[in-house]
Amino acid sequence: MKKQNQELNDKSINEMTIEELRDELEYRRTEVAVLKKLEALDEMKRQQTKKKRPSSKG
Repeated sequence: MKKQNQELNDKSINEMTIEELRDELEYRRTEVAVLKKLEALDEMKRQQTKKKRPSSKG
C-alpha cells in the first residue's frame, strides 16, 4: 500500500482516476484515525503521569 500511495503522490489530482482518488481518500482517513488514536494514548499517559506525581507544596 505504501508503494502504491507513493506513486499516487507523484500524480496531480487531475491525473488521478476515480479509483485512485478513492484509494487516496481511504489512506488519508486511515492515517488521520491512527494519528487521533496516538494523540489520545499520549494524553492518557500524561494524565496518568500527573496522577502518579506527588503534589509538591512549598
